[in-house]
Amino acid sequence: MPSERAFHTITLAVTVAAMFALFKHTTLFADDNYEFWSLVALVLAGTGLHETLTRTVEYVLRRIPFLKNLILGKSYLEGTWSGFYLGENGYPRFVIQTMRQEWSSVYINGQAFTHDAIPHGQWRSVSATVDGRAGLLHGVFSGDQSNGHYDSIFSFQLEGEPPTRLSGYFYDSSTSSRVGQAWTIMDKVCERDRAAIAKARRLYQHAIESGMIKASLRADRGCGILDPKE
Repeated sequence: MPSERAFHTITLAVTVAAMFALFKHTTLFADDNYEFWSLVALVLAGTGLHETLTRTVEYVLRRIPFLKNLILGKSYLEGTWSGFYLGENGYPRFVIQTMRQEWSSVYINGQAFTHDAIPHGQWRSVSATVDGRAGLLHGVFSGDQSNGHYDSIFSFQLEGEPPTRLSGYFYDSSTSSRVGQAWTIMDKVCERDRAAIAKARRLYQHAIESGMIKASLRADRGCGILDPKE
């Protein structure tokens, strides 16, 4: 069952149970003279209770990640992600990306850095949707980097339950200042800022050592071998 449907099913079930208890223990509803108005009052009270429960649960979930994780399951992406992407020329750019989530909708903000931690670009999601059952995150980025503005379409595969790694391609649209494509891989991390960049460097080094990236992309592409301890 999709997470949004599960959420509304739970709140509806609680609402029905609460209203049944109210109906059962309130003598006014048992009086035939007030049967119609009692029914009207019950419907109105139930509608208000369901709205209140929905807002209360959403408020709690925004502040307790564990519960949000429990309900979203395979679709839970909220947090900080770090990794790298490779452009057409093979240069790695290290990425710190934050995701905020409201059910299937995801809000993404990201930054890219050069190998010596100089800012290279930034982006935000125009739209982004996660499908936990299919293990996919797809949408549209709008961003700016040193060579101009770009709009990109992305589709990432998700690994883990909940996901802890994503990888895939993003493609620049024809309206971008420079049309191209890039492959990226990111892990979910607890660190932020420079510590997250260090994690991204280690991920890149591991990708080289494991053969995920061809050895020819190393020193002869101007980036050098990155020390995983940096």
